[in-house]
Amino acid sequence: KDMTGYQNLCRLVTDAHVDGYYYKPRIDREHLARHAEGLVGLSACLGGEIPRALEVDDWDEARRLAGEYGDIFGKDRFFLELQDHGIPEQKRLNEQLLRLAPETGLPLIVHSRDADEDTVALLREGAEKGGLKGVIHCFTATQYLADAALEMGFFISLSGIVTFKNAEALRQVARTVPLDRLLVETDSPYLAPMPMRGKRNEPAYVRYVAETVA
Repeated sequence: KDMTGYQNLCRLVTDAHVDGYYYKPRIDREHLARHAEGLVGLSACLGGEIPRALEVDDWDEARRLAGEYGDIFGKDRFFLELQDHGIPEQKRLNEQLLRLAPETGLPLIVHSRDADEDTVALLREGAEKGGLKGVIHCFTATQYLADAALEMGFFISLSGIVTFKNAEALRQVARTVPLDRLLVETDSPYLAPMPMRGKRNEPAYVRYVAETVA
């Protein structure tokens, strides 16, 4: 979120490799809580703690974990993550997360690529059951998804893709998004914006995304 968050992230990564390494880098939630200021957290893929609890229908554990991470990061900085890469288990998980979000008051972060109609249908079904909020991450979709997401109260977040020469259609959609609902992101180390395309993306390059949108 900010420089404090970046410094805390560096601290946590270092500690995970130096002090917490056991087959792979790791930290515990107590240590994370001490260095969570300025950080943004996501519930992760199928291997995350909350998805693993939902996989076995342990709703009490899923709610407990969601609440704990919401307390650690802040409820506006911990997101339940919806993904769809054609894996059947993800579809079931997404439906569960859409139920969990209004129960816990946590926002969603949505990955949608070439699946506008499915994404809109899924979010509208969830919105009918309870209020949803969140972000459409790395938006590259059509006006249809943008309008539907905005209508449901979501933010639209643009990455370096919006700077590419062949992204005029995306820039047209971006022009229709109210400024108070528009975000820019790096998605580093990927999707470096012009004029840095082809290089490793860095957080500092987000200025090029903002300049293009402006």
